[in-house]
Amino acid sequence: MYYPDSLTEQQLLEILIGALDSIHDAIVTIDSAHTIIFFNKKAEEIFGYKREDVIGKDLSTIMSPNCAKDHKRAVARYLETRIPTRIGMHNEITAVRKNGEPFPAEISFFVSRSNDRDYFTAIIRDLSDSKEIESRLLACENLANIGKITAEVAHEIKNPLISIGGFARQLKRSITDEDASRKLDIIVKEVARLERLLRDLREYRKPRTQEKQKLNVNLILQELKEFLEPTLMEANAKIDLHLSQEPLWTIGNKDRLRQAFLNLFQNAIEALVDEGRIVVKTGVQGQKIFVEITDNGCGLTEEEKKRIFDPFYTTKPMGTGLGLCVVKNIVEEHNGDEIVVESKKGEGTKVVISLPLATD
Repeated sequence: MYYPDSLTEQQLLEILIGALDSIHDAIVTIDSAHTIIFFNKKAEEIFGYKREDVIGKDLSTIMSPNCAKDHKRAVARYLETRIPTRIGMHNEITAVRKNGEPFPAEISFFVSRSNDRDYFTAIIRDLSDSKEIESRLLACENLANIGKITAEVAHEIKNPLISIGGFARQLKRSITDEDASRKLDIIVKEVARLERLLRDLREYRKPRTQEKQKLNVNLILQELKEFLEPTLMEANAKIDLHLSQEPLWTIGNKDRLRQAFLNLFQNAIEALVDEGRIVVKTGVQGQKIFVEITDNGCGLTEEEKKRIFDPFYTTKPMGTGLGLCVVKNIVEEHNGDEIVVESKKGEGTKVVISLPLATD
């Protein structure tokens, strides 16, 4: 090895280790017995181990059993044949973090020889983020295809459904037989449910490019309270508004935001029991406005809470399972934060939405 006369071997070694520690990929070196002898800082970050925790340990410490076995076979094959069949090639493996979490990684390894001994250095790149992006892109593509089919089916169903509902309501008014009237009532209710499903599907699949303007969220909430008065009277419920004194301005599409808050109100009303109450608070936190909607309804279990934004998941007999999906989509369209849901079974539910505060 050649190095400047002014540097000792120890100094040069420290410089080389420093350089390896500055690389953005994990670098791990093992000997021919598969013992880890070098572990750089990025490897510490990716795997969650301190260097001193893995030096001297077997390679299987940081690889899944199958990948470790495969890697050891490749090393043994090279030592026997000296043919570098896997040396320098990029391969995808399943690595394992200290907490036991498996993750996808790309590995390429190289062989070096010193003092008649073979050493194998692996360059490892964590693929978790890129795999997640790839998965999301695929999901978006699938959703887009589903959306096209859904739109076509919804369009074809809409007109016959209107006819069925209209004729059923006419027949119900003219029939005196109690049993026939009851059956027609079921038809009317089921048609109404399908109409709601079609409406929710249209909202769910609406394009995200919407005309936006400066809006006062407090005003939208006040208008919705007035709109819902007949529904509230029928449900023996009320909405209490505790709105900020100053207008809450955001940039958005009024129809879409109105739909999001309407869905939340309807969800809360359907969850209420006797003398139900919905409390709405608004305000500003930093550069965000918040809308907090709390009801004293039946509440949710932990499992229900985890799934409420899943498409077609519902806990209601007449629900479509798309109302809260629509809310989530609209909040994302408006660059809002993740929707916060707090709920306990039998104790009601609180939903908090945050949206960007519009600046002058």
